[in-house]
Amino acid sequence: MKVLAIRARAPLLSSRSSPPDILPFQVAVIPPLPLPPTLIGAFLRAFCRLFPPDSALNVDESAELLLRDFLNAGFWATCGFISEFSSLAKASVLLKRARTLEEKSTVEVTHIDITSRTLKVKSGKGKETEVRISDKIRVIKKPERIFLEMEELKIGYKIQLINIEDSDAMIREYSFLPHWVLFFLLPEELCSSKRLNEDDLKRISFLIDRVGDTESLITPVQVEIYDSGPSTNSEAPLNTVTPQDFFEKFPTEGVLWRGLGATTFHTTARRSKKKKEKKEKSRDYFLPLTLRSAKGYEWYDLQPLASYQIKPDCQLFTLSIFGMDVTMVYKPVS
Repeated sequence: MKVLAIRARAPLLSSRSSPPDILPFQVAVIPPLPLPPTLIGAFLRAFCRLFPPDSALNVDESAELLLRDFLNAGFWATCGFISEFSSLAKASVLLKRARTLEEKSTVEVTHIDITSRTLKVKSGKGKETEVRISDKIRVIKKPERIFLEMEELKIGYKIQLINIEDSDAMIREYSFLPHWVLFFLLPEELCSSKRLNEDDLKRISFLIDRVGDTESLITPVQVEIYDSGPSTNSEAPLNTVTPQDFFEKFPTEGVLWRGLGATTFHTTARRSKKKKEKKEKSRDYFLPLTLRSAKGYEWYDLQPLASYQIKPDCQLFTLSIFGMDVTMVYKPVS
């Protein structure tokens, strides 16, 4: 098993932790530490930046297509934080986000009507839509990344459509933590199938520029790679985020958090056509934290999970990383 450890600085963190049917996206209650699905998405996004696919999909869409392959191969992620640097605090803000410069999906021009100023464009998944070009909609040609007027467009051009007034407002929580550590567990079979060596893993690590929402920027400052196997110390204090369903006996310490679970794929029949869809399930996680308060303020301190018992089909991994002893739980794929 390859264990990729990344020590990162992140002045603030915000990531969606609940499925849309629990909380709307505009009112985000975030976990104090990023949950495994968020970390997996950050890794795959960086993977696609290093190894861009041969398609019109953007980085996020490409990462979504890779998700199933990595999960089926036993890929896993978790995190913790270095307690001697600081405690962890959360705060809420009213955020107005301008989305003009965010990366959009690349589409192909299939029809141009100058009179009505409309275009028909086809996405990388083959879906065709009609778009009316107005003063608010600007066209960027790919891969040159130059703005074009409608009269300059031609059939077959790969473009991005930008709405210069695209913005929204939301109430968003942020977690403030100077230093934290990301852990990615990659089975040898996965590294072999994707032809990933240690240099590739280090380059992927430094391409992780955000974890969670667009404004949750991080800076990886140190990367280590370890070859490790399951530990026999079943009583080691657990100081990383762990799904509740990995435990036979629940810990007596820690914070229990409801968040996104493993992404599953299922086939549905719509209009007599079978279609594969992605479905997000909710999942509970134990966070190695304890909530403290004084004089009206609340914050989190590191509190390793103790008096627990993992399920027989799970494994403990114990390593000494960045001057700290780290224990994490891993569930091999069946």
